[in-house]
Amino acid sequence: MAASRGTLFLRRAASSLPGLALLPRLFWAQAAPAASLLRLQRPLLRVFSTETDPVASAEPVAFDTELRFKEKPWEYLETEEYIERYGDKPVWFGYRRNHKGPIPPQKTRKTCIRGEKIVGHPCPICRDQKLHVDYRNVKLLEQFICSHTGITFHPTRTGVCMKQHKRLTQAIDQARDHGLLSFHIPLVMLQGKDYTNQHQAVTKTPPAPSLQSQAPWYPWVDLQQQLMTIIDEMGKASAKAQNLPAPITSASRMQTNHHVLYILKDNEVKTAGKGAIIGFLKVGYKKLFLLDRHGVHNEVEPLCVLDFYIHESLQRHGYGKELFQCMMQRERVQPHQLAVDRPSEKLLCFLRKHYNLQGTIPQVNNFVIFEGFFADQHAPVRKLPPKRAEEEIKPYSLTDREFLKEEVEPPWPFNQSHSLTRSSSLGNSPVRTCLKPFLNEQELLRNLRLCPPHAAAHHLLNGAEGGPAARRRRTSSLTRSENTSH
Repeated sequence: MAASRGTLFLRRAASSLPGLALLPRLFWAQAAPAASLLRLQRPLLRVFSTETDPVASAEPVAFDTELRFKEKPWEYLETEEYIERYGDKPVWFGYRRNHKGPIPPQKTRKTCIRGEKIVGHPCPICRDQKLHVDYRNVKLLEQFICSHTGITFHPTRTGVCMKQHKRLTQAIDQARDHGLLSFHIPLVMLQGKDYTNQHQAVTKTPPAPSLQSQAPWYPWVDLQQQLMTIIDEMGKASAKAQNLPAPITSASRMQTNHHVLYILKDNEVKTAGKGAIIGFLKVGYKKLFLLDRHGVHNEVEPLCVLDFYIHESLQRHGYGKELFQCMMQRERVQPHQLAVDRPSEKLLCFLRKHYNLQGTIPQVNNFVIFEGFFADQHAPVRKLPPKRAEEEIKPYSLTDREFLKEEVEPPWPFNQSHSLTRSSSLGNSPVRTCLKPFLNEQELLRNLRLCPPHAAAHHLLNGAEGGPAARRRRTSSLTRSENTSH
């Protein structure tokens, strides 16, 4: 009866409340006890709903904070909570796993959380729910890496479980791949077998697509290769025409020296569409030592004709003179100022015919110069002193060294100075003079006289004690000492 009265009263109270009909969803209502209703004019109702009021202020709850740290795990390491809890030390610092007995376990546990159950003493990462292992959380990953070697710490040192250690290893590798963590490259000393290409892993590298079509990469590459081929072929033809054992003109030599090569091409030939080579002329400056008409050596650096060739089928058509005229105009020299290196008879006839170069000055080298070469001051640079006339070669100059003057002196030992003898006064040392040279062999033989050997000298040479005179001197000294002692 009391329950029915309370229910009826609740229905009436609910119908009388104006705001109760505005609730979006009402699950249940709880009424206050009957004793309290007697003292209140209005019943006290508590309404529960699963939807929040949009008008009310949205206050952050605990699970929202954890979700934020899961999406951005690096922000937790900058909060006051983390600094107050760990400070500037790593999260595993001071961690000690609880164990029974004096010996701690040598292996960490596989995992700290199995399903919804957590162990009593979790690892440093599992015990803090706001710590999340992620490759973007660089500050957390650096705490598990040695700063000196770049090696990840073993789980027995940090105390993390094997599941978290595996996540740490994967996150560290991923962070290094993204360039967030620096790492050391190990130095590996390669052996000889690492350089070989005879094993099965090494195969022939296929050619590039541009090389398969046999087309040049760039147009200038094809032009340079063609020019080098032309120079080599012309050098071989010139050496064959001059009966030389090897060509003196090649593309490789032109790249290493400062010579100039003049090439004459016939543009009217249309057989190949690119013209034909008629001949070439190679010149260059060389430092030479040349003789003039008086036999004086001159150090000069003239322009030299080093190689000259016109194809056999195109000779005596004026092409050679055209080449020489172009060269002399560009180099600004006259024909008599040129030095020709080992000219053939055809080249000498060519110069005699077109430039009237007839008289030659003989040289000790293979170069040929003509009359008028030393007329201008263009060729000679520095003249060497004239060659001395042939005279007797002396081992030393008597005029340059005064201490070797020839003097007539008595033979040794009579030529010793009196200053070298012992001084009569005490405390005086002999005066040293300049040393005199030894006598030559002729003067020594001239001063020696043949004489029979002396008897005393013979005894001295044989190691004898001496002659009778020596014995008398010894006996006299002994008697004198005895007399003085008596």
